[in-house]
Order: sequence, then C-alpha cells, then structure tokens
Amino acid sequence: MMATIRQAVAQQNKQATGWTIRLAADGDEVAIRAVAAETWAVTYAHTVRPNNRERVIRQSYATASLRRAFARNGKNIWFWVVENARTHEIVGFAEVVLWAGPNPCAELTRIYILPAYQKKGIGAAMLDQMLMTLTSTQLDDELRPPRLILSVEAHNAPAISFYEARGFRLTKEFIVPLAGQMLEMKEYALEL
Repeated sequence: MMATIRQAVAQQNKQATGWTIRLAADGDEVAIRAVAAETWAVTYAHTVRPNNRERVIRQSYATASLRRAFARNGKNIWFWVVENARTHEIVGFAEVVLWAGPNPCAELTRIYILPAYQKKGIGAAMLDQMLMTLTSTQLDDELRPPRLILSVEAHNAPAISFYEARGFRLTKEFIVPLAGQMLEMKEYALEL
C-alpha cells in the first residue's frame, strides 16, 4: 500500500506549477524545523510568547519526533513537504493523522508555508493533496475518514479565511494552556 500511495502522490504532483508535493523522508528534518521556526515567529508573534514558540519548535520538530511521523507515512499518518521543483528547497509542509474509534476522523495537525511563499496556491495544493489521499479508493473502508478536522489559533485571521473559503465549518472554541498564557483556539471540520 505504501508504494501505491507514494506513486499516486508522485504522479499527482508532476505539475507545471514549479512545486512538488512529496512525502517527507529522513533528511528533511532540518528544513522542516527551519520552516516551522520561521512561520511560527511570524504567525504567532503577537499571540504566542517567544519561550512557548521555542519550546514547541524544540519538542514538536525534534529529529526523533519527525522521524517517528515519517516512519508511519501511508499507514495512519501522511506528512508531506512542498519543495521548489527547480531548487528542491522545502518551503512548506503538512501532516494529517487518522484517528480510529467510535468517531473516526482525520486531523490536519500542522500545515505551514514560509511567509515569502504564501498566497501562491501552495497551501491549496497541499490541501488538495490531503483530500485526494483521504478520499482515495486505495484506502481501506475502515481507514477512510468521514471528516477532516483542524485546530487554528483564534486570532489567525488569514488561516481562518483560508479554511472557511474551502468549506471548513467552525465546530467549537476552546483554550489551550501554555506556560504562563492561555491560547484561544477554534476547531474546524470539513465533511469528506
């Protein structure tokens, strides 16, 4: 199944856009961490304290943490990177996790594009890739989720506009406690 998914992803992304979306692999960790650090510094400059941004980057983007996700690519996780087709520079990434149980779903756990590359259709292409994968007939029926959910910082207006324009609907608001601060969040869902 893994080879089939990789082939489908590779075939889908032979586009004339100048960007390639592919599954992340060992060796991509440093570039992914750099994208995360730059986008977090800009996106959350006024909402997440610097010490909390640094802690999240250090923990969530540690080499071992990323490699665990990469090892599960095509099973219950898909972790993609988008790279410049000419230079092979990684300019963004996204991760989707499948959750089983009585209310199965897929969760977009992270999607970040370098600020200089935003508003160029890259995020939309990555979302299209996710939706193609999640609705693929190559997924076993019990793995095909009925919805895609995500959480977004409540004051991240550009991201909220992006998701709402693509059909995501607000399902709840909640608070995430971080060291010394409370972060307002919104959960959105898209029925698949």
